[in-house]
Amino acid sequence: MIFGCDICQDVCPWNRKAPIAATLSFRPREVPSQPHGAEKSSGDAAHSLFSPELEWIASLTEIEFREFFRGSSIKRTKWRGLIRNVCVALGNSGLQASAESYPRVVNLLARLAEGSDTVIAEHAKWALARL
Repeated sequence: MIFGCDICQDVCPWNRKAPIAATLSFRPREVPSQPHGAEKSSGDAAHSLFSPELEWIASLTEIEFREFFRGSSIKRTKWRGLIRNVCVALGNSGLQASAESYPRVVNLLARLAEGSDTVIAEHAKWALARL
């Protein structure tokens, strides 16, 4: 889990009286792979905010984070906190070197490990050591 927890869901005042609904507008949002107004390539696809891919989240810039999560409680954790949590989740993921995504994830973590944010860099280095 990279944001929130079961206890958060239990104690959230918005969830106390929330009925179970099948209404489409209550489904988790999908966001484009590029922020609003950015050039799109033919391979761009939407990402569901229900169980999103860690690799995708780790690749978000601060600008993309603000755009994609506008109006979402995830913004409370801030970009830095979310990326830090994703680094921890990737380090704990047990991703095998034989996995198709392994080289991309390692390159992404290496880039984060070289970044100027020391908290993210430390967590990315930790994740790399675990993988």
